[in-house]
Amino acid sequence: MNSTETDIPADADEAKTANRRYANLDEALQAQGVPESNHEFIRKFVDGLDVIGFYARSGYIKAIRRSLGPAIQIHSGYSTGFRSEMEIYAVLGDVEHSEGKRGWTVTHPRRKVPVTDSGKAPKQREIEYPICPECFMTLPATGKCDDCDV
Repeated sequence: MNSTETDIPADADEAKTANRRYANLDEALQAQGVPESNHEFIRKFVDGLDVIGFYARSGYIKAIRRSLGPAIQIHSGYSTGFRSEMEIYAVLGDVEHSEGKRGWTVTHPRRKVPVTDSGKAPKQREIEYPICPECFMTLPATGKCDDCDV
């Protein structure tokens, strides 16, 4: 192998962590295990943003724009790296979105939710924390109150 060739990972797990360029969006989506019900949604903004390259990252696809601008991080249930709310409206219309540390984020139509053996999402269990009998503050994991030493 010469210096211009790259190793292509043997399986999808290895591809997720490699710094590998995918041949196209379809290959990237399949390798990363993105639900097929999100493919059309993702394809719409990828085309609208004129993305020219897709790279494997641990847990997401890095999509490089032709124009200068932040790379889009395509995760299974959301994508982030949009420049503005207006950019989201221009390429996707009125979809669920939010502003965060890494720019604007859109939520994909289908999000992966862990399921139990019964096929249902697990219930969130409520944790009850002990309360100090003196000051009624929540006790830390040590079981000793930081405020009144009880």
